[in-house]
Order: sequence, then C-alpha cells, then structure tokens
Amino acid sequence: MQTSASLPLLALTLVLCGCPQQGSDPQTPSASTGTVNVTLQDAPVEAEKIEVTISEVSLHFVPKGSEAKAGDDDAAVGGEDPSKAGWRAVLKGEQTFDLLKLAGNPTALGSLQLGEGKVTQIRLHLSEATPPTITIGGETQPLEVSSSKVKIVGNFEIKPGSTTQIALDFDAAESVQEKGKGYQMRPTVKLAK
Repeated sequence: MQTSASLPLLALTLVLCGCPQQGSDPQTPSASTGTVNVTLQDAPVEAEKIEVTISEVSLHFVPKGSEAKAGDDDAAVGGEDPSKAGWRAVLKGEQTFDLLKLAGNPTALGSLQLGEGKVTQIRLHLSEATPPTITIGGETQPLEVSSSKVKIVGNFEIKPGSTTQIALDFDAAESVQEKGKGYQMRPTVKLAK
C-alpha cells in the first residue's frame, strides 16, 4: 500500500543575495560578491514526525569567464575565496531537522559568499550515520534510504549587487513510501517553479 500521497513537500530554499563587504552590514550588497543563504521548511503531514539529518549542502560554483568544473565526488571547500571554482560547502556538519516543525518556519542552514559567476549544481548529503525516521501513530521507524546523496542540476547566475533565489522542493510525498512493514526514502528533490 502506498502512503506517499499523504506526505508533504519539503522546500529547501537557497537564497543567493548580495554579499556584505568586510565590516559592513550583512544585508548590504557588494559590487563584487553575493551571499548564499540556505533555509529549510516543510508543509503539514499526517505523520507526527519525519526527522532527517543533513550532513552537507554544497554548491558547484563556476566563476565568470571560467569553465572550471569539479568532479561529482570532489570534496567541498569552505568559503575563504569567493571567486574559487569548485564545490563550496554551505552546510558542513550534521544537523537534524523535524521536517514537520519546519512548516511555515524556514530554518537557516548557513550562508556563503560567492563572486560573480554561476552555480551549476547543488548537492545535498543525508547522514549515513543517522538515518531518517518517520513517526506515525506514536511508532518511530527508520527510513531505509536508497541514496544518501542528492544532486540537483541547474544554471543559476550570481550577479554582483543583485539577488538570485533558488528554491528546491524535497518532495516527501514522492520520497517516502511504505515498504513491507516499514518505510523507505528515495530522496526526490526538484527545482521549485
């Protein structure tokens, strides 16, 4: 029996906005860089709790005028150099979220400054050490995960001094399915329209 039709969409919103100059107000855009703010939210569901531990969110950044690309399995680096090409970590380190508590309450995951260029992919890692769980009828069960890495391909331009918003839907209705006497998660993340 499929129960996925009653589960919500999780919106993971990446907001690329003007970056502050060093020592300036963080909300004031700069002429040369932008900031990536990441928030997480969810809609109501019949389950009492769906917990997901995210260990990393990273962006594949290509500076303007560069064709440099990093491999899918390359490690993400921190945000020390806003013009460096490659995978850039927005969130590094495990954070657990009850997706149902995020309904109407987006939660910040982190921020990152980037130079002019484009984000070509977003990579989201679910923790392998802490599997997701679902609580229905007072009973908490682990969600068997088919893949702990989700890759979203896009072409998002970063312009100095302007704001670019990228919204992703973590489609729980499509991701969580009943399997035998338990549940399985096949993470499905799509670009929101």
